[in-house]
Amino acid sequence: MNKSLIIWLIALILTLLLAAFQRMTGPTYPVSGIVDFNNEIAEYEFDRSHSGEGDHTIQIKNDNAGLQAELFWKRYKTKDDWT
Repeated sequence: MNKSLIIWLIALILTLLLAAFQRMTGPTYPVSGIVDFNNEIAEYEFDRSHSGEGDHTIQIKNDNAGLQAELFWKRYKTKDDWT
């Protein structure tokens, strides 16, 4: 096989792998998980950015209607206090 072709294939594969890694771990990738509150399971997914107008809706899905939570946030790369 031509040496130039091998280098191009390696570069292409490396580029695709790094692009996938950036997409999965970048600053705008949603944070998700499962939390156990006193044997009550709650699933969450938080978007890390909001570019639309108005407030961003946050939802935590759980079967228990009495579950309450607090969300603390601050703007990215600022010295703002947690709100």
